[in-house]
Amino acid sequence: NNRALDAWARYAHECFDQCFEILYQNGHIDQPTEKTMPQQQQHTDDWTYTMKQGLKHGFREIVMRSPGRYELSLLHLLDDDDDDNEDENITSNILNNL
Repeated sequence: NNRALDAWARYAHECFDQCFEILYQNGHIDQPTEKTMPQQQQHTDDWTYTMKQGLKHGFREIVMRSPGRYELSLLHLLDDDDDDNEDENITSNILNNL
């Protein structure tokens, strides 16, 4: 069902963006976005990434595995509590840990 995939994609994108915003607010990165393109460059290969590659430069919750490919961990935040707002609680727990 495309609706289910679309909803999951929106959720993941929102969580991803919030991660970078919070990392920026807490002084871990220089800007609140994943990457920027230098003004002089016109090619998509010329992006400057906010985070460096690998665990050494990442966090338990988000790591850049290769340029532009991130791993965002959600599984360690799941618990056995039944809650109507489970998606919101997972997102909130991830972002509070950054």
